[in-house]
Amino acid sequence: MDLYQKLILDIIELNTKQKLNIEDLKAIKRDFAKENKLSDIPTNIKLIRAYQQLVQASHIPKSVEIENLLKKRAIRSQSGIVAVQVLTKPYMCPGKCIFCPSEK
Repeated sequence: MDLYQKLILDIIELNTKQKLNIEDLKAIKRDFAKENKLSDIPTNIKLIRAYQQLVQASHIPKSVEIENLLKKRAIRSQSGIVAVQVLTKPYMCPGKCIFCPSEK
């Protein structure tokens, strides 16, 4: 079990005692980085990956509360702003669409 998985288990344990908010999570991550002499504070992306590994290995049950706590940008998805990237094939447009603004 790596450090991030241990941190996830600590977060889950603390969340059962009292409901954590984002500020609590930031403080927990800062303290964890100090205790383990890490060069930087663990990111939510790394914690989400560790959480998913623990869930897949059936070490912990899936928790919506923990997933919501670890979301990267919860406020953006709440407001309806969700970044989506679309990758298309590198072929020329056939230009046969009725609604296409570049008429030929």
